[in-house]
Formats: sequence, C-alpha cells, structure tokens
Amino acid sequence: MYRVSRALWSVSEAIAGDVRLAWRRMLRSPAFTLCAVICLGLSIGSTFAMFQVVDALLLRKLPVHEPDRLVEIARSDEVNLHSPEVWRLFSERQIVLSKVAGFGEDIYSVATPNTQPQKLAGIYVTGSYFQALGVTPVRGRALNELDDRPNASPACILSFAFWRRRFQKSDSALGQQVFVNGRACEIVGIAPQDFFGTDVGYGFDIAIPFAMQRSLRPEGTTWRTLFTSLAMFGRLRPGVSLEQANAQTEAISRPILHSAIPHDASESYRRKISTMSLIARPMAKGAASDSRYRYGNAVKLMLCLTGALFFVGCLNLANLTLARSASREREFATRYALGVTRSRLFAQLMTETLVIVATSMLLAIPLAFGGGRTLMAAVSSHTDPHYLDLRVDGASFCLLCGMTLFSVLLIGIFPALRAIREPFALQPHRADASHSFGRIGPDVLSVAIQFAFSMAMVAIALVLVKTVRDLSSADLGFDQRSVLRVDVQRLGEEPDGTRDELVAQRLQQHLAADHSIVSIGRTKPLLDASTVRISTMTASGREKQILAYVVYIDPSYLPALRIPVRSGRNFAASDDQGTNPVAILSRTAALALFNENVAGPYTFRQALGKSNPESVTVVGVAADAQYGKPNDPALNVIYRPVAQCGTACAGIGQFYIRYQGPLAVLQRETDRIADEVDSRLVLDSTPLEQESRSLIQQERLTATLATMAGSFVLILAAIGIFGGVSIGVERRIKEIGIRLALGAQKRHVYHTMLRHTSAAVLAGAILGGVFGFEVIGVVRQSFYGVSAATLTPLLTTAALLIFVALVAGAIPVERALVSDPVSTLRSE
Repeated sequence: MYRVSRALWSVSEAIAGDVRLAWRRMLRSPAFTLCAVICLGLSIGSTFAMFQVVDALLLRKLPVHEPDRLVEIARSDEVNLHSPEVWRLFSERQIVLSKVAGFGEDIYSVATPNTQPQKLAGIYVTGSYFQALGVTPVRGRALNELDDRPNASPACILSFAFWRRRFQKSDSALGQQVFVNGRACEIVGIAPQDFFGTDVGYGFDIAIPFAMQRSLRPEGTTWRTLFTSLAMFGRLRPGVSLEQANAQTEAISRPILHSAIPHDASESYRRKISTMSLIARPMAKGAASDSRYRYGNAVKLMLCLTGALFFVGCLNLANLTLARSASREREFATRYALGVTRSRLFAQLMTETLVIVATSMLLAIPLAFGGGRTLMAAVSSHTDPHYLDLRVDGASFCLLCGMTLFSVLLIGIFPALRAIREPFALQPHRADASHSFGRIGPDVLSVAIQFAFSMAMVAIALVLVKTVRDLSSADLGFDQRSVLRVDVQRLGEEPDGTRDELVAQRLQQHLAADHSIVSIGRTKPLLDASTVRISTMTASGREKQILAYVVYIDPSYLPALRIPVRSGRNFAASDDQGTNPVAILSRTAALALFNENVAGPYTFRQALGKSNPESVTVVGVAADAQYGKPNDPALNVIYRPVAQCGTACAGIGQFYIRYQGPLAVLQRETDRIADEVDSRLVLDSTPLEQESRSLIQQERLTATLATMAGSFVLILAAIGIFGGVSIGVERRIKEIGIRLALGAQKRHVYHTMLRHTSAAVLAGAILGGVFGFEVIGVVRQSFYGVSAATLTPLLTTAALLIFVALVAGAIPVERALVSDPVSTLRSE
C-alpha cells in the first residue's frame, strides 16, 4: 500500500510539474499563447453553438412520451393544414390512432389584470392535444374535450417560461384570469419546462382551446380560414405500424376531403381536392415546420463553415506548434543529454497542449452556450417568434468532448512525435537532407490546405453578401420608406359589412387629419381566397384564363405607396356599387391577359366561388409591385375599388400610412385615435421596411454569419501561412549563409527561397479555386436567388493570401541577406 501511494504521489507530482512548466512557457510566449487561445476558443465555441442549433432544429426528437409513435396527417401535396370539418370527419372514421389531435398558431394580445396588453406567441389546440402527446402539466391540469366546446368556460395553459417571467413561478397563478384579445380566460395549468409545442422553431406562451379560437376569429373576419385551420396528428395504437396507418388513412381520405369542400368553393378548387388524399408520416421530430423550411439550409451551411473554421484553426495551430517545436531542438537535445526519456518528453509536450486547450475552453464555453441563443434572438420578433430548446443533451456533450480531444490530438501529437525522435542537434549530418527544397513536407501541405479553405469560405461569404446587397437594393415597385402598415380588427361582435365600412371611413378621416401623416390608403383582401380565376376573350374568340391576386383598395392606396399608374386613370370616389365594375391591372397581369402594357377598352370576367362571374372594365395599368421577396417573379395583381367589394370581403382591413417624424410618436397617436373612434378596435402596426427586411432575413443572417466565419478563417489562414512560411525559411538561414559565402547573388537566393513558398501557394490557389466554385454551386442549389459565382471573390482572396505568403517568406530572407554570412554560420 505504501508503494502504491508513493507511486501515485510521484505521478501527481510529475503532472503538477509539467503543468507549471507549461504555464511558464505560455507566459514566455504571450503572442503565441494569445493567438492559440483565441483561435481555438472561437473555433470550438462557434462550431458547438451551430451544432446546438442544427441539433435542436433538425435532429432532436420532441420532449413527449414515445415520440416515435406520433404521426402527422398531411395532404398528398405535403400540406398539413386542414379545415375543422376534415379534422372532425377524420377523427370519427379512423381506427388506427388511439388519439387524434389538432393545433394551430396565432399571435395574441395578452394582458393580466395588472399589466398592459402584450403581443405573445400562442397556440390553439383541440381537447385531445395534450393527451395525444402524453404531456402532463407541472401545475394544474391539461386542456381536455370539455374545454373545447362552444359554450365552455374559457380556459388556457401557460408555458413554463411565461409563468416564470410573469408570475415568478407562483402557484397562485392557477385560477387567475388573463385577457386574450380582450376576452377573459382562466389559467388551469402550466406546461412542463422542456415542452415548447409540436412545431419545432415556434415556442408558445399561451395555449387556448380551439373552440375559443373560433370565437376570436368569427365568421367573415379577415384571415379566418388560415387561423381556424388545424395541423393534424395522432398517436399510433399499440401494434399498428406506420405503413398500416398510412394505408388506412389513404383509404378513408377521399370521401372525407370531398365531404369537407365548402359549398361555395370554385370548380378549380373542387378539381384540385378531388386528386388529393391524406397520408400519415412520422412526427417524432415535430410537425412540418416553417422554421425548418426557412432556416434549415442556412444552419446546415453554417455548420459546415464553422466546422471548416474549426479544422483550419486546429491545422493552423498544429503547424505553428510544429514550427515552434523545431525551434526548441537545442532544448530537446540538452534534455536528452541530461537523461530525460522520450516518454517523459512526450508527456511534457502533450501537457503543454492540454493546458492550451483547457485555457481555450474558458473562451469556447461562453460562446458555445451563448452563441445559439444570440442567433435565435436575432431572428425573432413579436410578430415572427422563434424558439429552440438549446439545452445541452448527450449528443451535444459528446460533440464538445470529441472536438476537444480532436484538437488536442491534432495540435499536440505531431510536434510531440517529432520531438521524441533523436534531436536535430545530434544529427548535423542529416540536417540539410531533411530540409532540402525538393521535399514536400507538412508545411507545404498545410499552407495549401489553408489556402484552399480560405478561398472557398471567403468566396461564399462575398457571394452571399452580394446577394443580400442586390436584394436590399432591388426595386420593389413602390416606396417602402416611412410607410406604416396597420391591421385593424374590431373585437367582440360578429362582422357587419355596413358598420365596419363606416368605422373604417371614420378612422381614416381622423387619421388623415393628423399632421404627421402625409397620406393614407386602405385595402381589404378577399375572404378565404388567395387567388381568383380571371378570364377574357381573345380576338380569335378563344377564352384566356389566368390566376390573379385581387386586392380591393381605396383611391388613396396607390398614391400612398407611390405605385405609379402607367396608363389610364386611378380609381375615383365615384367608382362605387352603383357604377360599372372597374379594375386596374398590374403590368404583368395586363401582359398575361391582353398582351398589352396600356389601358384600353378591355374587359374581363372575375369569378368568386360558384357565383356568376361579373364583367369588369380595365381603367388603368399600374407598375408591378413586389409583395414577396425581391427576387420572386412578379405576380398577376388586379386592383378593385374597395367601394365595389360588397360581401366578397368584410372587416375593416389594413391602412397604409405614409408619415413624417418619429415612428413611435405616430404609433401612439394612431392607438389614441383608434380608441377615440371605437374602443373595441385593436391595431397591429408594422413598418413596411421592417417587413421587407424580414422577407430576406434568411439570406441576411446567412451572409452575416458566413462573413464572420470567412473573415476569421482568412485571419487564421494568414497567421498560419505567415508563421509556417516564415519559420520554414528561418530554419534555412544556415543554407542562406552558405550560399552567400560561396558568392551567390541575392536575387538568386530570393528566387531559391521563395520557390518553395510559391509551390505551396500555387497548389493552394488551384485547389481553392476549384473547391470554391464547387462549393458556391452547392450553395446556389440550396438557396434560391444566390448570385452566380464569379472570379472576383476568388481572385481577391487569392491575391491577399499570396501577398501574405510572399511577405512571410521575404522577411526572414531579407534579414539573412543583410547579416554577415560568417556570423550566421558561426551561430549555427
């Protein structure tokens, strides 16, 4: 026992001595230590942060009971959004699922008795939602079928985060009332801390029954169809496989879809539904997610870029450490002469690497755990919330340990193995052979690899930045600056077309009187329809049809957005229900219908549902306005007077306000005016510039992160290339002294010394150019609208790195040329 204790004490004492020695060496080389810690810390931290996002968004299963038994019910066109009637019929007729549930998402104005209303992310769920998932609240009870009845007392469940934020995790929150869009409901439960819902990337603050949602979106309100639709899913019965569930779902789907078709649906919609069926697909990792669609490719690309950053950082430090160990050959020779064994020297060098990596983790850990949260905060807003569970699980912890171990091995193993060979100082007869020019060593390979990675990553960043710049400066066809879009709803009563129109006109008159409002226009979208079939007769007597977006506007709408009417006239106050139906076409719609870009004596027929099509006269052609992404194709848009809307649209609609002065002041003033006109009006305002930026948020985010990663890789590569090349040339000072002593000219020495550098640079440039073009091609396939690859970013990056490599090789050569050859040889 005594011998074992002594042995353990000796080992621990040796380790402590190695750690102390490693710290002393790090303090003696502060520049190397700082570079190593920052490079490795940022590399590990950023890569781990991006993996957390990828894991939470794409890989991790839902935190529910047996997630592998969950299936979502989607249409054959991959859309999982169904009417309440489809959900009801499917629930009644299916036999393979133990529970069938549905949910949807909405943004609510939520207030507690002592707080002001706040926009919060919410979900509306059927009574079987929590039972189907197997989720038990941490406080209170779950919503059930009794809560999901038209006459039930309104109830809701809060998320754990909202409960902690608003009620400080007090049990007294149960039984209290919160006001959702002005309607009181009782808090009956608190969701578990790790439960965010079933849509990955969307975290809810409050969950309400579906019956309550239908009362908040009554018949005839704008967007009722969208916000009373349900995403369906269920839990497989014991012994039922996914294939069996899919077969039974398809078998009963067609009668269900046919029975649920609205009575006023158009013939084209009926034909479309008649070709579809329902399918069951796995939902262990969540339902079809908008966040996955929008950001899936972006986070995959960033994971690849940060992984390349980590590899380049490790390779860079390995190259510098290898060169640094070469400069310690005299030290190693002395320690060999004093009797130090190879294993002891190997342990010392690996300890130095471990200390560097451990110090780097002090920087990597905060970045690893804070980077993902910072990224989610950057892409979220109150109107477009995003949430990911970024807590560390087993996979993330294994990755962090693996990255640390890999960096230790890659950075420390090669210098340590080289050091335990018989030292350079004891082999003078083989020195020149080992550093002869014709040999392609690891320094050449390292320079070439770093060159290639840097060119590819910087080229990707520059291409994405150019794409975002092009999208941001694209002509949308209207002036979005200083324009506020205000959505107006009236709560608490069934829609009334006449009353709503009077309220809208009064509100518009009061707003127009405000001195900060330059102009104001109003629009109403069609209810329960996104596109309308438009038809006209050609000169040859054949019918021509297109699908167009029909928007009902007032005469001030086009001037407020500064959309020019290229030909014909704008609407007038006289274009009302008592006059002939008129329309203004966008340029794209005019070309599609009449092959003309000017207004003329043209008419077309507009069909709404199964009603008889009405004949509409074209009175003008307006410029195209891009209402989607700037790089999307122009839409067929048909403007109709809001006074001729009739029963096709209801509600108050949206106001587009061009303003001057501070935005915050305007928003407060519009809220005040709306409250004076009608206290039940609820306003939701968003600047158009903010909406435009959100449309290209994915491209902007990807470009920003790619630029950061590319810049850091470029800096790492420049440091690595400079250090590797300069130290490599430095080790050939003896050869330079011999050449000068033998009468070699300085230009010949320059040529000879830089030829070695040029070989690595040329190999890296060729490899980087090919690799860069290939990677940009992959990026263009993954991201719609990315600019084509050009030689400019590749040539710019190559020129910069070539300059760094040549300077790195020229500095030690110049220092050797100005020194005395005899003194140089004597120092060796």
